[in-house]
Amino acid sequence: MARRKSAGERRPEKVEKPNQYWEKFRSILHATENRCDALALALAMPRQETPGRKFHTNLLWFLQDFTVPNESNLEERSLYLELIRRFDAAGELKPGMKCQVEKALQVHFAGAH
Repeated sequence: MARRKSAGERRPEKVEKPNQYWEKFRSILHATENRCDALALALAMPRQETPGRKFHTNLLWFLQDFTVPNESNLEERSLYLELIRRFDAAGELKPGMKCQVEKALQVHFAGAH
């Protein structure tokens, strides 16, 4: 019978799992080329108590009207900036929307320092 892990042994796993989830989520979002795929990723949320769920929730919030979620971290915001540029290059945005979203993201970047 396997020995049960101590709290000290489980602690690094609690930190590592969200990091592993983030890396997977980040790589998928980084490769996303259009709004349909981004929305599919956002809607592929894990259960409520899963640490990675917040990344999906933040992305969904961003995709609704391109506002920056307050709960998003700097790396997420950087990915949103890249994403909005890909959407614009694909012709998926109204004229002027890219500049508007870039300005909003820049304000959030400046406020985070």
